[in-house]
Amino acid sequence: MGSFGEDISREYIKETLSNLKIRGRDGLGYWGLTECGRVFSYKELEYKFDGIKKCKVFLANSRAIPTTEIQQGAYQSIENQQPFDNERWVVVHNGLISNDYELEKRYEVKRISKVDSSLLPNLFGKLGVVNGLKVIDGSYAIIAYDRYNNEFWFGTNFMPLFYVKINKSVLVAGLKEMFPKELQNDVYRIEPYTLFKFDSSGKIESFSLWRKEKNKKVLVICSSGIDSTTVSYLYKHLGYEVNLIHFRYGQAAEKAELWGVEHIAKDLNANLYVYDAQPIFKEFKNASRLLNLRKSDKELQMLDAESTLSYVPNRNMIFASITAGIAERDGIDTVAMGLQQMDSVYPDNSPVFVDAIDFTLKTSLNWYSNVSFRAPLQHLIKHEVVFLGEKLGVPWRYVCSCYYPELDEELGIIHCGECGCCQYRSIAFPMLGIQDDVLWKVKPIVSIPKVKDIKKADLPFSVIPYI
Repeated sequence: MGSFGEDISREYIKETLSNLKIRGRDGLGYWGLTECGRVFSYKELEYKFDGIKKCKVFLANSRAIPTTEIQQGAYQSIENQQPFDNERWVVVHNGLISNDYELEKRYEVKRISKVDSSLLPNLFGKLGVVNGLKVIDGSYAIIAYDRYNNEFWFGTNFMPLFYVKINKSVLVAGLKEMFPKELQNDVYRIEPYTLFKFDSSGKIESFSLWRKEKNKKVLVICSSGIDSTTVSYLYKHLGYEVNLIHFRYGQAAEKAELWGVEHIAKDLNANLYVYDAQPIFKEFKNASRLLNLRKSDKELQMLDAESTLSYVPNRNMIFASITAGIAERDGIDTVAMGLQQMDSVYPDNSPVFVDAIDFTLKTSLNWYSNVSFRAPLQHLIKHEVVFLGEKLGVPWRYVCSCYYPELDEELGIIHCGECGCCQYRSIAFPMLGIQDDVLWKVKPIVSIPKVKDIKKADLPFSVIPYI
């Protein structure tokens, strides 16, 4: 934990300090700077504290001794208890540094004790905080105070770290529940690979801890449907190297979808991964219409379009997880899915789901694997997606937007005309006055007035921020 500024009360510090034992119980240490400029510090092998003064700077750590440190001789002793400091830096660190011995040699810096964290004050003195953290392999949430410049730094790669700002002061701790109860609803979680610098004026500045800029390679989860195909052509238009992944999971549309996605990949000159997920989804066969039925029910078409009638248990989560692993392996920094607003009735199609997966990837993939999860069309509705796809040159003949299609190798995909997906398609194209050469098994009867012309300037505003 740490605090900076005169608006963090002694009571807040004591309560937070008391709650550190949630995470570590093998010792306690703290360092403080009083309002009159007096430094005080305390280290104890037991978890107890006394004599906490009102401070303008305070850093503390409760120790949890990992078995690796015991093996390396860094067992219980006062010299191994944080905070660690030199004449400039005071540092507390939660995590494990796996390349500490390598960093010692490479940058000719010495550790203060046998504990890996004790390297940090001298490493920051040599490289600065930002560059010092970027060379670390391992896990970290750190709080550091720069005595020379009176600056307070705190950041993390993927470990939990939270803060609350009170006027021109800040209180930082590793878990939300470590904060005083009255502050817990006001704390913010620091985004992965983010570092903050806080100064005495209350100004806060952020720094990225990623080692490299994101590349322009995308792996699109592509069913060959309207949305995922449009996303694929959108990224191609924006200059990305487009790769597609198609999942075979026992869906009724598999044969038609695969035919479509193979032609789409060829048209895009895109690498295509075909992933056999049937062994996973066979467990859900009796829980999903898409997996156990082979024909649509006309009477349920509107319900299919407006509910989760065709839900497959946790499908998009599973797709996203597998795709992210492949993207990480192959050095692709963006995973994209064709989710749009009309499907947000499904929990795994909503903006909340997109944001949650994007955050999860930063905390589940390996160190510095900066893979993002994106759904550029998430705020568009179906006829807007079709409008965009038309402008991008999507070959609609290869697009399969039906749950229960048939495939004729010569004619192409024959849509059932009776499922929820077909309902969307049968309306979207006439709304725009666009000729759709789709083949129907049962041609839907629709009478839809043409919408007013969509302003092209409006679509980038809705799409580009989510690339």
